[in-house]
Amino acid sequence: MDQPLLRVKEAAQLLKVSKWTISRWIDEGRLDATKIGGGSLRIFRRSVLVKQVVSPAGGSTVGDQPYLSFNARFVEASSRVTAFAMMIGNESMSIP
Repeated sequence: MDQPLLRVKEAAQLLKVSKWTISRWIDEGRLDATKIGGGSLRIFRRSVLVKQVVSPAGGSTVGDQPYLSFNARFVEASSRVTAFAMMIGNESMSIP
């Protein structure tokens, strides 16, 4: 029988995300976890299984929108600034 608790690395492998993403999801309440002796963090297997069913590709969503990484949000924002600069004719505002 499978153990009810997973290490962070095991949960990350199952969900195909980084250990940092697992930690963030725990902080955001997306995964249930507990600390065991010595402060070691363990994730409840059932919350990982629920996450797999809700988002089978291992990706994350915020509401019904896909979660975008910081880099993706930065690229999107800089593209908007460049488009705005071109619209108003101020090329010096565009981001190289």
